[in-house]
Amino acid sequence: MDRTSLDFIYEWNPDYEKDRSKKGIAAVVDIRMPLYNDIELDYQPYVNDDTRIWQAVYSIMRRADTNTFELGEVGWLDQMWFGVNYSRRTYFQNGRWWTGFKAGIVHERDPYSFASLSDYRVPLYSSVDPYREYGSNEGWWTVGLLQAGYRYSELDFEISVDAGVYADGDPGGTVTFMRRWDDLGIGLWATRTSHVPEGQDFTNSGIYLEIPFDTWRGTRSKHIWRQKARIQGWFDAYSGREADWWQGPDQLWGQLNPDRLLNNLYKELEQGQSMAKEMKYSMQEGGNTYVP
Repeated sequence: MDRTSLDFIYEWNPDYEKDRSKKGIAAVVDIRMPLYNDIELDYQPYVNDDTRIWQAVYSIMRRADTNTFELGEVGWLDQMWFGVNYSRRTYFQNGRWWTGFKAGIVHERDPYSFASLSDYRVPLYSSVDPYREYGSNEGWWTVGLLQAGYRYSELDFEISVDAGVYADGDPGGTVTFMRRWDDLGIGLWATRTSHVPEGQDFTNSGIYLEIPFDTWRGTRSKHIWRQKARIQGWFDAYSGREADWWQGPDQLWGQLNPDRLLNNLYKELEQGQSMAKEMKYSMQEGGNTYVP
């Protein structure tokens, strides 16, 4: 089984030095053109043979005070949702502890349209009527989650907890364990809501991956490939849902952690010393008398 697609990605990062009013602002457009797909999953109708906007987001970040940051994103938030994401966090003890909340107003996208919103509830099971009406909210749902986390700096390992109401109106919470190597991350997550499948401990659970595009291309990019791989046999596809981020709070603010900044500084110094030694040996072997 295989899925292959081609993404056309444009990132807009204004020159903050020329216009300080645009500090904290960025945007991205990601259009995905499927090339080959022989995997069909009912709960992933958006992964099909149609060319679609995979993500198109306008992002703005600001610093509320010394330890508090705010982030907002609006647009086609991911392959499933259109709307607005908002996050606010306050950090303590050099960023090891943090608390905050996430809020959002989202609408399901039509999985077979380039950019349109869905006129009916998107069926995530083959047995679900594809023409179910939305209701009085006309398909617009709200998300509200209180959040807290702790980061073990020696390993760049973080535990975070979310609790509140998800997009389908179901109350619950999520626990995430994340290990990072700069922007590269791998972790485990588990969500439990008011809708737990019979015989299961959680509504949904799995492995979470974050791989920056810098891994494959030489230029700097803010784009990160994110993937949730479920490890739970049966789950409720209509529970515990929320929209994804283009540049999430962890990506933007995690690097500002003093412990991580110090570690990155040491790495840069070591790399600089290594380059200097290589230049020195190269000049010695070449017969150059100038050796610093």
